[in-house]
Amino acid sequence: MDFVALALGFGAGLVAGFLYLVALWFTVKRATRTGNRSLLLVSFLARAAVLLLAFYGLRGLGVQGLVAALLGFVAARWVMTRLLGPGPETAPEAQAEGEVSP
Repeated sequence: MDFVALALGFGAGLVAGFLYLVALWFTVKRATRTGNRSLLLVSFLARAAVLLLAFYGLRGLGVQGLVAALLGFVAARWVMTRLLGPGPETAPEAQAEGEVSP
């Protein structure tokens, strides 16, 4: 087991995940502010292309490195949802409707 490939893959997955999710966050904020729905599609295509290129570039790390990158991406998603959480504009609505927020 190559621990260097695992560490590099996990770190690259973390960075790719953070970049992907921060770009998604800014896109959703801007799309809700401007009402431009085509921005969502264009942003998705750009984010998906960059993410695919990042994982394609990591193929030299082997299967274990790619799995570690995928785990890093999922870890970044978990951290970002804990840091950002539901926005202040969505939390009162959920409580007003009787729903339990996570």
